[in-house]
Amino acid sequence: MLIKWLSTNLASTNKLFAIDHHTGLGPSGHDTLLLPLELRDNDKGKFEKMQKLFPGHIELLDAKSGVGYEIKGDIHQGLVNRFPNISWTYLTQEFGTFKPTKVIRASRDENRWTQWGNHIDEASAKNHWTRYNLLRIFNPDDDIWREKIILRGNIVFDSATQSLLSDSDN
Repeated sequence: MLIKWLSTNLASTNKLFAIDHHTGLGPSGHDTLLLPLELRDNDKGKFEKMQKLFPGHIELLDAKSGVGYEIKGDIHQGLVNRFPNISWTYLTQEFGTFKPTKVIRASRDENRWTQWGNHIDEASAKNHWTRYNLLRIFNPDDDIWREKIILRGNIVFDSATQSLLSDSDN
């Protein structure tokens, strides 16, 4: 459905800024803007522009540093490959929730239940406590956390929009 919608609606688009939102990694309520490692190596100008646009929030998807990890075949690369006539700028905005061990434990518990649980039916599988815990790991029931991510999400979106608009003036 996404590809169909994009194919229809991006027909006349030549520049696009894509933001993929995630939760889980990093300090609670803080956002990290993750860029592919190749960007630093292959397009220093764009990498430096992103650092200036989002000071103090940029990290590379590099398993050796920060909260990021190496990804092969993410949604961004798929979109770039599918729509090669568009000049893409993209990042992943990762909002921290809890410490990594808590995130891993909840993910492991839910996976164990899903794969090996004694399910009576689909509804009982979906209503298990591990599913609720996993939901709360990635979407904490905390109004202050939500306010922080909404604020930062809006700031990043507005900055990306202004960047696209200023690029189109040149």
